[in-house]
Amino acid sequence: MTYRTTSASALLVLLLAAPAASAQSAVEVFERGTARLSLDGLIREWSGFGQLRAVDDRASVTVGAAAWRGSDDASFGYAVARDDEGLWIAAEVRDDALVRSDTHADTDDHLSVALAVTSGGRTVAYEIDLYPGEPGAFPGAARFRVGGRGVVVGAQVVEAPLPDRLGLTLEARIPWSAIPEVRAHLDTLRARIAWSDADAPRRRAVESVIATGPGDGAHPDALPLVLGANAPPAPSALLDQFRAENAVTAPARLDRSVDLAGDARPERVVVYPGFVVALGPGVAQGTAYAFIRLPARTSDDLLDVTVRDITGDGKSEVLLRQRAGTVGGFSRELLTVYRVDEGGNFQQVFVHEVGRAQGANRLSDRVSYEPAGLRLEAGVPVGFTAATWPAATEAGVEAPLTPWSTDRARVFTWSAAAHAFSLARSERNAPLAAAVNTTTGNIASPPVGPTPLAADLDGVLRIFRQRESVPEGTAPTHRATGDVGEDATAEEVLIFGRTLVVVGPRFYGGRSYYSVALPLAEGDAVIDLRLVDITGDGKNEAVLRVRRNVGAQVQGAAVTSQREMLLAYAVTGERRGRVFAAEVARRVGDCAVVNELRSVGAGNAVTIRSGAAQGWSATTYPFHDVAPQGYFPLLLPWDSAQQQVTYRWNGSVFERAP
Repeated sequence: MTYRTTSASALLVLLLAAPAASAQSAVEVFERGTARLSLDGLIREWSGFGQLRAVDDRASVTVGAAAWRGSDDASFGYAVARDDEGLWIAAEVRDDALVRSDTHADTDDHLSVALAVTSGGRTVAYEIDLYPGEPGAFPGAARFRVGGRGVVVGAQVVEAPLPDRLGLTLEARIPWSAIPEVRAHLDTLRARIAWSDADAPRRRAVESVIATGPGDGAHPDALPLVLGANAPPAPSALLDQFRAENAVTAPARLDRSVDLAGDARPERVVVYPGFVVALGPGVAQGTAYAFIRLPARTSDDLLDVTVRDITGDGKSEVLLRQRAGTVGGFSRELLTVYRVDEGGNFQQVFVHEVGRAQGANRLSDRVSYEPAGLRLEAGVPVGFTAATWPAATEAGVEAPLTPWSTDRARVFTWSAAAHAFSLARSERNAPLAAAVNTTTGNIASPPVGPTPLAADLDGVLRIFRQRESVPEGTAPTHRATGDVGEDATAEEVLIFGRTLVVVGPRFYGGRSYYSVALPLAEGDAVIDLRLVDITGDGKNEAVLRVRRNVGAQVQGAAVTSQREMLLAYAVTGERRGRVFAAEVARRVGDCAVVNELRSVGAGNAVTIRSGAAQGWSATTYPFHDVAPQGYFPLLLPWDSAQQQVTYRWNGSVFERAP
């Protein structure tokens, strides 16, 4: 950044050279480090952080878009830093009519800083208005709008005029003592910077507001997550949020830092009775948590927890040995293996019954681990015999190994291609494996190779319902059949509420399922499901159309819109998870913009046309936002550059075709 010293034209050039902000631009918070910052209103010392971020386009005007006359009327560049003392804010404001008074009224020109963090499962929000003073007449001030009352104790605001007097520069420092929860939970910080432009004194309201993004102190959930202030892999506030949302009060059974997913940085695995939680850089880039809800909710049911790499990929898996429900008069032990997939979600990749108890009788299999797999071996029975052993089994779950079962040991190995464990070899019990050759008297060798296990899709879905708390008998809202993974055998793709599930007779050997949580909230819905190969790999992707209810601030008013998204999920390969996302419709009341799907899958591409608008025009369309990260934007009929767009698969992601 070059310090702006000479003219309004120089100011405008430098503002436009900075990265453009949009209606959903994230505030970046820098570490102050050794930078020499002084509160004198002159911002030359901020050059060590690069250019100021510019907020100067119509898409950033959140209030009074009709009154905003361009960047000379109201625009600003800004930077934010933090140190042990507090937050530092620098701004260079372009305003052709500054309105200031010694009363620092709501209708004066001012800069607003909205902050929100998650603490103990609740949102704590602040909004602080920074009022520039008039040099030689009265000082500036910092006042709470949300989160406190009156003057912000310890805060400082200093301003300086621009050379042409058509704006000002401003520096402020907000001490941590005024916003203590923010310092304690920086890993969840959300923020917005805004300039309120009055243009004329003694009016009832400011004429326009231009801001870095949506939300404010009164609507903290809409504030974008900041860049630079997060500190994964173990944000304590996320764990507080999980405990509060799931009524967890018991202490953790296990709390370890291990490499579960993503790069080499470790994640944090925390096990509570009934839950396994993972959070860190490999889970939504450290901004969210993933968890497993276990059927059991008492500490005695969780018998053992192990975290280790048993797939050989350098990432750890979570292995749980727990007491399951009683069936047929006996209790069971299950060994379940979970891994974190490429999308940062927990996936169950193995389950096997490894023990039973009935009265004083008991048997527990021995479990050992190999470089890329695990070995189960029949344990020594106490009280049980072949005659008294209970024969009942759970659909989709293999019974324990015993001295009288066909196999005395089984070795399961990980297949990276199939994303599953499969039976690699089995060792037979001697009475069943040995057969005497009556001619030679020799004992025949046991059969070589794996003993296949039968698929039970009803049992697999029963396990899914139990794990995901889906009531027994609940039917899927959508169902499609096609080849989405592994060999050419067709799989079933099902939608249960907000979860997509895949099962199949050859999928995971017919003994497990793949599921992914869809980006839907309560009241949202899936409205269409089809299977189409849109990546050209010979396997279909699950292509969904979903309807979401999204709240937003539009010209100062809260508006709920219905938005339709086209989503596509790959079930196999390295890019497993969501591979495509685009907004294709938006409605508010009788007004709507609905895009047309011209082609889905032809030539490894998705082609979308803008379509027609109902009730809106280029001048009356109320939204000036940008698409969420990872989504292609809604095409608007009045945008001549985007009447029809093709997104083509390049081998790893979809990108807009030229």
